Amino acid sequence: MNFVQCSVPYSGHDDIQDRFERLFIANGSPEEMALFCRTTEDRQSVVYLLTPAASELYGQIPADWKQSHNIFDHKWTFLVGHEKTRIAYAGLQ
Repeated sequence: MNFVQCSVPYSGHDDIQDRFERLFIANGSPEEMALFCRTTEDRQSVVYLLTPAASELYGQIPADWKQSHNIFDHKWTFLVGHEKTRIAYAGLQ
């Protein structure tokens, strides 16, 4: 699986992180799973990014998820996951 991302209006963005946190814990908090985010340049939306291991669960988080291609074109903020995963994907931050 590849990285997947979704974009949601800034006003309703908290639900994605909450749902991911619950799934992360329910699946035993695997090291490979992580959620990142960034704000769009116009500050109107939040874009969420799931690591390849986490993207297997995107169907359980309602949003318009799409394969992400240019992940290194942006700076991402690490939201949920193990410290080892944050370090492994340090190039995204």
